[in-house]
Amino acid sequence: IVNMAWKPSFEKAMSAFKTGKYQEALISCTEAIEISAPSQLYFIYDCRSAIYEKLGKLKDALRDAKTTIDVAPTRWQGYLRAARLFLAAHKFEQCLTMADLALARIATDDAKRRVEITSLKTTALQGKRRVTCHVATLPVELMAEIFQYAVAYDAACVVRLSAVCQHWRGVALRTPRLWGTLVLTNRSPKRKAEIWLARSKGRIHDLALRRPLDQRTPLDLTDLKWEHLRKCALEDRDVITRLDEENRRLVIVGIEELEIHDKLFDRNRNLLLTHPYAALRSLVLEGAIVNFHAIPPAPPTLQILSVRSCPAQDVLVLLTYLSQATELTSLTLDIPFGDFQAPATLPEPLRLEKLTTLDIAATPGALHLFSFILIPSLQHFTITRSPRSIDDVLLSCITTTELLSLTIEACVVTCDPVVALIKSSPCLETLALRRLPGGVTSAVLEAINQTEGEAVKCLKSLDVSHCPDVRTSPISRLVKSRIPPEGEMSQLESLTLNGCPLIPGDHLPWFRQRVKHFTCIYLSKSAARYRR
Repeated sequence: IVNMAWKPSFEKAMSAFKTGKYQEALISCTEAIEISAPSQLYFIYDCRSAIYEKLGKLKDALRDAKTTIDVAPTRWQGYLRAARLFLAAHKFEQCLTMADLALARIATDDAKRRVEITSLKTTALQGKRRVTCHVATLPVELMAEIFQYAVAYDAACVVRLSAVCQHWRGVALRTPRLWGTLVLTNRSPKRKAEIWLARSKGRIHDLALRRPLDQRTPLDLTDLKWEHLRKCALEDRDVITRLDEENRRLVIVGIEELEIHDKLFDRNRNLLLTHPYAALRSLVLEGAIVNFHAIPPAPPTLQILSVRSCPAQDVLVLLTYLSQATELTSLTLDIPFGDFQAPATLPEPLRLEKLTTLDIAATPGALHLFSFILIPSLQHFTITRSPRSIDDVLLSCITTTELLSLTIEACVVTCDPVVALIKSSPCLETLALRRLPGGVTSAVLEAINQTEGEAVKCLKSLDVSHCPDVRTSPISRLVKSRIPPEGEMSQLESLTLNGCPLIPGDHLPWFRQRVKHFTCIYLSKSAARYRR
């Protein structure tokens, strides 16, 4: 005998559900469940799950959907109801699982229900793509490699990476090489050193002690494995000389880049530089009291040397220091040189085959340097602040045919050597003539225009700032000569005319229309205030 006592309550629940009376439907459906037989429960529980869904009680609805599956695991109703509820709860993975189970239990000829489930799965997949963190699905090794590229561009980026989420922080903390750059200032240097040494496991490859780090602040670097150090920047502080002999030897053998910036005029810098750095590639000295006569010659690996604001040096002593630097590619000198006294036997000129960049402030005595060096591969030449004529220097560089940029600023010079050097450099892309004596810059521009632009056919940037003799005519003709046929924009990409009082304001729009980057500032604020 089949017990049908549940049927009136169930019909009453269905009627109330169709009219939107969900509370009444819930009460009637619960009564039907209480008096029904176990084999009849599955569709009644499915009905109550639908009522709970309408009432917004997803947790109760999921509970009834699970009971429907437990009672009738071979029927599709419970799985489909659960898929809908999981989609409403944004549980997209669970929704897809339930949808697949429901699809496997639906008859092959029930096309309407199959289309409904397929649509449900499509919506779930779209939602999953929106909320899925695809980076988190990457292998940890690949994430660490990506982080390494970011940290190589900006060492401070490691702090931001470790603050994104728990997963990213875990990857960052478990990758010691991300913490290989340690920069210490007066902002909690002891605590930062402790944290970085722990996270990098002592493998610091880039160490920088920056101002205003107090010299009296004790630093505990005992856990630092000095054999891993490759770059060191010291400002008013020295940590290498104070190391024990073994650790100092490890630094000397492995360090590749060394920077020394001093404002305290420490006279012990010779002690730091007397060590024979075997792998040194870059040496930057600024304000350091150093005597090149007291330190060993540069190693053959040296590629970059920059010396600024240091005591006066002897030209021949500096050349002796560079005698073994066969790989030198960049040389920057902004230091005074002592009075030159020619020796009884002049040395052979030093040939710097690979030197491509030379930046020199032609302080008294510095011009003698060009009598003793040969630079056949020079590409970027900058010479500034020469109180003596640099005509001979420019003429000595004419043999260089690979010059890509030329900058002359605040120097005593005449027109002909500048024009000769420009004509001998057919690949010249950048030309800067700033603060030159009256008449020189204008004469150079006129001479360039007379060659119909052939001398500067590759020119992309021109800067003639603070030259009081520069007028509009030669500049406009040079710009026009760089405009290709059927074009409006000049191939001259950058033009700077700051501090040129003879350039009228009504010509500026014409330049701006034809030059991509154009600048013309007549006076700075401070200069304008002074004149008023």
